[in-house]
Amino acid sequence: MTGQDGSSAGITSKDAEQAAFTDSGLLHQFNAVLETVEYAVLFMGPDLRSRIINRAFKEMWGISDEFIQSTRPTMADLVRYVHTNHHLYDVPEAGFEAFLERRVEAVKRGSFSTEMRLRDGRVIHFQIQSLPDGGRLLTYFDITKLKRSEEAAKEARESAEAALAERGVLLDQFNAVLETIEYAVLFMGPDLRSRIINRAFKEMWGISDEFIQTTRPTMADLVRYVHTNHHLYDVPEAGFEAFLARRVEAVKKGSFSTEMRLRDGRIIHFQIQSLPDGGRLLTYFDITKLKQSEEAAKQAKDAAEMALAELKFAQDRLIQTEKLASLGQLTAGIAHEIKNPLNFINNFAEVSLELLDELRGIPGTDEKSEVIELTEMVRCNLEKVRQHGQRADGIVRNMLMHSRDNSGEWTAADINSVVDDTLNLANYGNRADGDCRVAIERSFDPAAGEIEMFPQDITRALLNIVSNAIYATLRQRTTLPEGAYEPTLKITTRDRGDTVEIMIRDNGEGIAPDIRGKIFNPFFTTKPPGEGTGLGLSLSHDIIVKQHGGMIEFDTRPGEFTEFRVTLPRSVGRLRS
Repeated sequence: MTGQDGSSAGITSKDAEQAAFTDSGLLHQFNAVLETVEYAVLFMGPDLRSRIINRAFKEMWGISDEFIQSTRPTMADLVRYVHTNHHLYDVPEAGFEAFLERRVEAVKRGSFSTEMRLRDGRVIHFQIQSLPDGGRLLTYFDITKLKRSEEAAKEARESAEAALAERGVLLDQFNAVLETIEYAVLFMGPDLRSRIINRAFKEMWGISDEFIQTTRPTMADLVRYVHTNHHLYDVPEAGFEAFLARRVEAVKKGSFSTEMRLRDGRIIHFQIQSLPDGGRLLTYFDITKLKQSEEAAKQAKDAAEMALAELKFAQDRLIQTEKLASLGQLTAGIAHEIKNPLNFINNFAEVSLELLDELRGIPGTDEKSEVIELTEMVRCNLEKVRQHGQRADGIVRNMLMHSRDNSGEWTAADINSVVDDTLNLANYGNRADGDCRVAIERSFDPAAGEIEMFPQDITRALLNIVSNAIYATLRQRTTLPEGAYEPTLKITTRDRGDTVEIMIRDNGEGIAPDIRGKIFNPFFTTKPPGEGTGLGLSLSHDIIVKQHGGMIEFDTRPGEFTEFRVTLPRSVGRLRS
């Protein structure tokens, strides 16, 4: 029946709306969208031959346009092509025909969904849907990253838009696809009002069908609706209008992508794309589980790194303690061996002095001048024995203090005193050879004051550096003419506020360029066999850097000088805890 205006009276208002929608460029819009999506889409006709293959499908499987245009391939043709040209399917050659038969059967049945792992490591989610005209819609998602990271969030599983010549079938297929996908989709026309809103969008934002049908909302309408009815946006009330203006401006500009956190805890990935007709495609993905998984992985990584750092620190401390214990025991053994004969010297010297006093008290000895003279000589000699014995005993005490089994406790000690005691210990050895004396210049900053430290360990560290400096000057002396060189060691302390700096400079032979990177390595030494163990500077580095949180640096010029700079913090409460 035809009305007076020539229109068909049997056409419903819905049919008229669909026709208007299609006439406004739906097919053009659909093709544009199909080429922009990142997942592979294949439409098959009722004869189960390919009808539409998008760009992502050809790139995923390496299929040429020539093969598609000349063949209109079936599923069997496509599978054989991929197997022959790329060997992607992870099946043995003997099992390929059975694999091919299962793939073809799945297409014939229609509804099917599975995952497959390819030989190149990719994991593909594959889905088949039957279409109303008897054709098939096949979608392929590369979910490799999702599988490898075990992320809980789901990527978009299937989305395709029908591209058939018949407008009714095209519209049905297009709407069917939009309603099945799990992420939110909003199409806007050139007037930037909503044209198509899928089920997932309405569910995500709680928007009613009545509001959509009566309003054809703009972005401003949608944002106000969500804010008024659900209060989802995590913005203060005073800042809502500015937030709304930014959302509207983003739609006008077109290309835009961001993430937003809602008040209910969800995290939404939001993207805008400009369409060829001037409209907009807006997609929203709920990535809450993905973000939670990332955060959990980050926390686990941080905890593992912290545990590893603590373990490494404990290992370094244990190794250092073992080194100190072994060296301390060796020094203690030598000191005890020296102390025994020194006790005899001191004891016999005191007894001899007492005997001489008794001798002088015998009647009649005053007239014997020679006896008196000899007695005085013996007394002087014994006094010298006692003095030198006491001096040696002091040296032994310093050695015993230097070689204690443990480092004691953190103590606030005067750094100038510690450095001075270190020089005295080093000077004992320097004085042993009268022809090889080293001039020691002290320049101590009174403001250096006290710092927190293990005094015995710092003494060990500095003593190793000073001993090496003395050794370098004596080596330099042997290479120069007699009287042309005076071995000199200069020690300086300086207050640097929160730190104290100790500089030990010698005018010795210097350090060769090829070994500068090795001098702190354990067991590395340039001394002849029997004169060095290679542990001195390694031990000093561990004490200063790892134990006390300081720094040790050096500057040198071969044949001229070497200067070590030790920087120690005044407070090491963090290390102590």
